[in-house]
Amino acid sequence: MAKHKKFQITLVVLVVCIMGFNLIDIRVDFFLNPFYILSLVTAIILVVQSINYTCPKCGKNQVIRSFLKYNMPKESCYFCASQLDKNDK
Repeated sequence: MAKHKKFQITLVVLVVCIMGFNLIDIRVDFFLNPFYILSLVTAIILVVQSINYTCPKCGKNQVIRSFLKYNMPKESCYFCASQLDKNDK
């Protein structure tokens, strides 16, 4: 599977976990909620993926553009237009 598709699937899983957490009534301990645990794990995976998503040719990050500006990754680099996922197939 392509790297940008894995990133997008991880983001969708995080959104589903957050929505599930908000829809479940909390009657037991807050930290034992499975959606809370899954959202924390998924968020950590997403942060690591976004930090490590760099172009091998120019070395620039494809997700984190600046402190307040982020992009969804795609199959080609935003800066040099080289193919990022040609070796991941």
